[in-house]
Amino acid sequence: MKVIAKVDNDRVLCEVSGDEIALLTGFRGRYDEGFRMTEMTKVGAEYNITKMAAVSKYIRNMNKDTLIGAKERLENSIQQIDEAMNEISKLGIFEILKDS
Repeated sequence: MKVIAKVDNDRVLCEVSGDEIALLTGFRGRYDEGFRMTEMTKVGAEYNITKMAAVSKYIRNMNKDTLIGAKERLENSIQQIDEAMNEISKLGIFEILKDS
């Protein structure tokens, strides 16, 4: 992105590539599925990138403790699922024995 003119004290006119527009609007690039270059580059097209900036800020501020906590919760959930699957298997064995 390149600033090419100043509109006023708060706004500037920029030169932006198709790939940059794709990135700013949540796509991986201009050839990403769903990105429509023709529509996205029409004169007058507007983009609110506030949400993208908020997500980016959240990720930049995420600390190691947050990730460790998330990992522990996921591991606990996996353990509970494993235990539930074990109990279900036991019930299946009792059904087989009952039918024998």
